[in-house]
Amino acid sequence: LWAGVADCAAATSGINASLLQYTGDKVICTDVNATITLQNMGTSPLTTVDVAMMEGATVLNTQTWTGSLDTYNTADVTFPSTTVSDPSAVTFAITTPDANSADNTLNPGLSAAVPAMANLTFTLNLDYYCSETTWKLYNSSNVVVQSGGPYTCSGNGGGTDAHTTKTYSWTVPEDCYRMYVYDAYGDGMASATYGHPPDGDFHMVDGGGHLVYSGAGNFGSEKLGGLNVNMPAGISQENALSNS
Repeated sequence: LWAGVADCAAATSGINASLLQYTGDKVICTDVNATITLQNMGTSPLTTVDVAMMEGATVLNTQTWTGSLDTYNTADVTFPSTTVSDPSAVTFAITTPDANSADNTLNPGLSAAVPAMANLTFTLNLDYYCSETTWKLYNSSNVVVQSGGPYTCSGNGGGTDAHTTKTYSWTVPEDCYRMYVYDAYGDGMASATYGHPPDGDFHMVDGGGHLVYSGAGNFGSEKLGGLNVNMPAGISQENALSNS
């Protein structure tokens, strides 16, 4: 605990606002819905802060927070839905002058959703510890439209679904989607590390045979992908491969 506290920044004398974290959309089709957590890292109470959403050097939106924050307390700043051209270039910045400008910017690491046809095929090659694996497909309204798992394996690995392949096919409405594969243990599908090869992997292709989402091995507790389904259903994956 003491070592962890030593890594924490101490408050700066005077007025100092800091951008602590980002909790909005991570993969973007056209619009980003962003929430930023603001922290008072000064010794004086914080009463007003201007926060800008930037795309490169261009200011896309500015929100003004007002209230009363004591030292180390936090508050959320929510931006209205904002259209962006290059999600990877989006950053946030405090534009109100304060005692320490070094903690006034935040890069949330946004990425653009991959364009896709409406018919999707998701292939999941499970590892030895398949009871840890689940997945969900969300639409733009944050509704789960498809999901699966956990699969039939014992707590110590092995079982009916260990090292098997699951394939799912859907035709979905045009929309912006988020796809997650989760691992309950937090080490992805890396069973080879524990003496049970091969590792698991997964991929999704659209009707044109385009790879739009994939992952393998140790991806941690989750692997996120984004799909911008903006094209009608195309030819099947099998036909795309046979005609290539």
